[in-house]
Amino acid sequence: MQHGPRRGRSQALPLQRPLAHLHRPGPHRRSGQVRLRERGGEARGPRHRLAGVGGLHHLRRPRRSLGALSERARELLRRRRGEHPLRARAGRPARPHPPRDHRQERGHPRRTAHRVRSRRGQAPLLRQPEGDRDRSQRDAAFGLNEASLARVVLLWHLHQPEYRDPVSGQPILPWVRLHATRAYNDMAAALERKERARAVANWAPSLLLQLEAYASGSAVDRDEEIARKPVDSLTAAERAHLLRQDFSVDWEVWVKPVPRYRELLAKRGAEVARVDLLRAQEGFSTHELIDLQVHFMLAWMGFAARREHRLVAELVRKERGFTEAEKTQLLDVSRKIAAGVVPRWRALAARGSVEISCSPMFHPILPLLVDSDSARRAMPDAALPPRFHFPQDAREQIRRGLSRTERDFGVRPAGMWPSEGAVSPEVLQILGSEGVRWCAT
Repeated sequence: MQHGPRRGRSQALPLQRPLAHLHRPGPHRRSGQVRLRERGGEARGPRHRLAGVGGLHHLRRPRRSLGALSERARELLRRRRGEHPLRARAGRPARPHPPRDHRQERGHPRRTAHRVRSRRGQAPLLRQPEGDRDRSQRDAAFGLNEASLARVVLLWHLHQPEYRDPVSGQPILPWVRLHATRAYNDMAAALERKERARAVANWAPSLLLQLEAYASGSAVDRDEEIARKPVDSLTAAERAHLLRQDFSVDWEVWVKPVPRYRELLAKRGAEVARVDLLRAQEGFSTHELIDLQVHFMLAWMGFAARREHRLVAELVRKERGFTEAEKTQLLDVSRKIAAGVVPRWRALAARGSVEISCSPMFHPILPLLVDSDSARRAMPDAALPPRFHFPQDAREQIRRGLSRTERDFGVRPAGMWPSEGAVSPEVLQILGSEGVRWCAT
């Protein structure tokens, strides 16, 4: 009697041992296969398939569609395959490696239960869906639907207080000009590049007045006045002013990454309160002070200025050894950028990318202007000065703010951010009577 299967043929036999007793494949075995201890035929089940070939049997997991894989599995597959695009060359964009065999083309990578094995240079098999499909799948994964989503509006508040001297009319501090060359200009440039982006920009009329003065050339702040003088002609007090003022930036972002700027800070000293600036300025040469002035202005030039003005990019690369002529040219660029901020935002409002709102004219706290005793509603025991009651001035602040903003942007604001978000029932009544449809607090 012949026992066992005949040589060269396979015969179905039931499994005698659980899957835990199967040997894991050695390095000589193909990925996705394990060797059985039993010799025999073929057994089938809902999760695994046993195939007997010449007495050697392999356990294979059924192929799964890529759609059934979790996001984590997709990410692991991409990383383990090393799906990196070819480097782009001159005249040829970067492209992925072509597929190496039919398994990759069909999108069925070899897999095992305990690890993912891959080859170098495989093409990207798993691509994330784009657009609305991607968002809908992500929302479904978190159990979100249209009804459960909150609609959030970001209101960007652009405000600088009145820096002009009431007697001379000239700005005492340079912050309107400096913020215009960086943040205000960069925000507009970012919105221009993203046509589908929407924003609400709340402008303080006091800022608009000062930007107009810079655009007309009637405003010259003290820092610009000193910067336009040759360093050789500066007094000791003016040179000391440079050492105090021209490090007024975020050191971690703008000073420490720039070797020359970092050297100048180390020479002056980090703790300005402990430095005798009049004595310290004697140790700075003319070239060092010019470099300091230029680096201070470059630190207040945003990414839009560096991209749109060649001079700015060239001076950033040069880093040291600047000339008086280059310093003057950079000052002219800063004026040009400041003068173009409001027209740039006006164009964004005209194309529908931005909704323009405003604050009261000179940024007063409206509830206290209407009635100073209204503070007792939130602080009953607060010690307050004698009552001040001037609702007519609050109304005039609102009217002038709306009119000034309409003049600069060509559209009357529908909304208003009251100064510091301060509101009261009386203030809301005045806002409504002046045509304000919404306010934020």
